[in-house]
Amino acid sequence: MLWAPDIAFDDFKKCSGFIIGKTEKYILTRIQEIQRCKKIINFTAGQSISLKSDELKENIETALELNKILTKKRLALSSKLKTLKEFIDGHTEEINAINKKYDTLIKKLNIEWKLALEKAQEQKIYNTQEYRNYATRLDEVDFKIEKYLIEDDNFYTDRWSLDPSLYYKK
Repeated sequence: MLWAPDIAFDDFKKCSGFIIGKTEKYILTRIQEIQRCKKIINFTAGQSISLKSDELKENIETALELNKILTKKRLALSSKLKTLKEFIDGHTEEINAINKKYDTLIKKLNIEWKLALEKAQEQKIYNTQEYRNYATRLDEVDFKIEKYLIEDDNFYTDRWSLDPSLYYKK
């Protein structure tokens, strides 16, 4: 609303318009009935005028409240963004730590694996040696069994010297 400051409140006459744009120093308005307003409040280009709008006042108060809320929301979001940025930036270090940990575990596991293979190889060598020893002993036992084998027909022919009924004494 536009009005002239030197007009008394009783004689107060209104001109309505809309704000189209603004800068730091100026406001661009669109006056609905410009010719009528020129006659009522007698203003010219460059003239200082006072504006009054209850609706504009409410809009500004609402905008201020909204600005406070949005500022708090911006602070919360920027804090969350900063935290996530730190996590993202720390990701490489985390990956390096994980890689180092598992490299160590892999080396340890490889050492254990080699030791287990060596132990299995030693066990195989020991078992092979034992197998050969037992095979040799088994062959010796088989040889002795063959050597001392007594069959039914051998019993009579080989033992004739022990049985006096089978031979004659001179």
